[in-house]
Amino acid sequence: MAADFYSQLSRRGDITKSKQTADTIKYILSIYPWWPKNMDYKVFLQGSYKNNTNIGSSDVDVVIAFDIEKSCYKKYDLYLWNNLRKRTINALWHYFGGNKVIEGNKSLKILDYCQVIDIDVVVSFIF
Repeated sequence: MAADFYSQLSRRGDITKSKQTADTIKYILSIYPWWPKNMDYKVFLQGSYKNNTNIGSSDVDVVIAFDIEKSCYKKYDLYLWNNLRKRTINALWHYFGGNKVIEGNKSLKILDYCQVIDIDVVVSFIF
């Protein structure tokens, strides 16, 4: 039993799929018709896939970081963050379907991406 457990821990998740995941999120935001065109942002991996420490059952952590300095918005406020988070949720719902996107307090979870992995999406600001 212990050998099976350690064998599972030693199996790495698909690195190609994790990179594809971040690229898919970028694509979704770029085609969403109600996405603010004047908002600069970056999409990148965070956590175990970024650090190459993932195991087969790890979810992929993706960060969407909005750059206030490079946008027409000159300051951060809670209204702006809530607005961008809602737009992100709507874009993901339109692409994946509402039953695949779950809104949590800290992140958005996309279930069974490519029938393989779950994705946690964190909406944040660059300061």
